Amino acid sequence: MTPKIIILSGDRGTGNNGDRAITYNAIAELRKLVNDADIVFAAPRYTDLLDIYNARFVPGLDEALYGSLARRRRLSRLLPRPVYRFAKLALVLVSCLAMRWLRVKRPLVASAGPFLRELKEAQLLLIAGGGQFASLWPVPVLVYSTAVLCARIFGVPSAGTGLGAGPFDSFRDRFLVRTALNKCRLVAARSPSAFQNLRGIGVSARNLILGADDALTLQGSSCEEILTNSAETLKALPERFMVAHFRLAPSSSTGLSEIRKFALALDRVVEGLDLPIVFVPFAVSDYADDRTAHYHVYAQMTNKHRVHSVHALYHPQTIKALIGNASLALGHGLHFCTFALSSGVPIIGLYSNTYYRAKLGGLFESFGVRDYAIASEEINPEQLVDRLTECYHDGSRIGEVLRAKYSEQAERWSDLYRQVASIVQGPVADNAESVQDQTSEA
Repeated sequence: MTPKIIILSGDRGTGNNGDRAITYNAIAELRKLVNDADIVFAAPRYTDLLDIYNARFVPGLDEALYGSLARRRRLSRLLPRPVYRFAKLALVLVSCLAMRWLRVKRPLVASAGPFLRELKEAQLLLIAGGGQFASLWPVPVLVYSTAVLCARIFGVPSAGTGLGAGPFDSFRDRFLVRTALNKCRLVAARSPSAFQNLRGIGVSARNLILGADDALTLQGSSCEEILTNSAETLKALPERFMVAHFRLAPSSSTGLSEIRKFALALDRVVEGLDLPIVFVPFAVSDYADDRTAHYHVYAQMTNKHRVHSVHALYHPQTIKALIGNASLALGHGLHFCTFALSSGVPIIGLYSNTYYRAKLGGLFESFGVRDYAIASEEINPEQLVDRLTECYHDGSRIGEVLRAKYSEQAERWSDLYRQVASIVQGPVADNAESVQDQTSEA
C-alpha cells in the first residue's frame, strides 16, 4: 500500500521564499524516510513549484471556508461575519461526518471535495512550519485548524512541525489553535518562545516538543543561477560582502520613515568595513515585494556603486548558498535570518512589532545570540553601525556559537522527522500485516 501524506505548509502560493524553503525541505526529508510516498501539497491556488516540490497538488479549504469575494459580499449583508464563518466550518465538518459514516462521495460544500477525498485516504496530515498560527493571519488559523479537525473525523493522524505561534489577540484564534493542535499526534514548536506560547494557550504537554524551523537544514547549492543571469548586476562573488534584507508589508510594520536609517547604516558599513552590499529579496508578490523596500534604501544611499540588488526569486537553495558566502548580514525576514544563522554568518536581525519580536527573538534565542535581535525603533543609525561593526569583528567567535547550535537543532529536527515518518509507516505496516494474515487464512 502506498502511503499518502497531505502537507499544509506556510507556502500559500504567494511567492515567499522562506515558505518555499519550508515546503521543499519537509518534502525532501519525507521522501528520504518514507519509501514511495504519495505526497499531496495543499494550497489556496495552483503553484508552478510542484516540479520543485515533487508532489501532487490539491486545492486547500480556503474557498470552502471563505468562498468567493462576490459571495462573501452578498452574504455579509445578511449574516455577521462570525456567523458566516461558523456556518461554513460546520458545513465542512458535517461533510466529513457524512463521507465517513454515510459513505457520501460529494461533500455538502463542493469546493471542499478534492481536499476531503484526498484526506480521507491519507495516512498523515502534516502542518509543516510557518508562523500561520497567529491572529495576524485569521484565514490560515481557520483553514489549518479545520483541516486537523477533518482529519480527526476521518481517523487520519495529524502532526505539526516547525510551528511558530502567536501572538493571539482573540478568543476564537486561541480556541481553534488549542483545539486543533491537541488533536495532533505530535506538535513541534520551532523555538523556545513558540513552545511557551503554545503551552500558554493550553496545548497539551503530552504531545508538544521543542523542534526547529523546517527550513533550518536546507542545504545551499550554487550561486551560478544568479551570477549567470544577464538581468543581474552581480557577476562574481566578492571576497567579502554583506547581505541585507528589508520588507515593507503590514506584517513587518516597517515604514518608509526607517528607510533613511538603514541607508545611513549601510553607507557607513560600505565605507568603514569596505564591504559591498547585496540586497536579497525573500518575498515577491502583491502583498509584499522586498525589491520595493530595497529600492527605497538604495535610493537613499550615496555609495550606490558598491550595491547589488538581486531581482528575481531564485530557488531557496541558491539563495542559501549566496547568504552562506557572506561575511555579515542585516535584515528583517525570519528565513533570511534563518539562512544566515544556520550558515554561521554573523547577523543583526531587526523587528518592529510584537509578531516579529516573537519570531526573530525566538529564532536568535535558539541559536544562543538573542542580543543580536534588536527592536528597530530602539536603535539609531550610529548604534546600528556600532553593532554591525562589533558583529563583524567578532565573526569567528559568533560563527563557532552558531555552528554548534545549528548541529544541536539539526539533530533534533532529524529525530523529529523520524517520529513523523513512524506515524505514517505504522498504519501501512499494520495494513500489510493484515492483508498477509487474511491471505494465509484463505
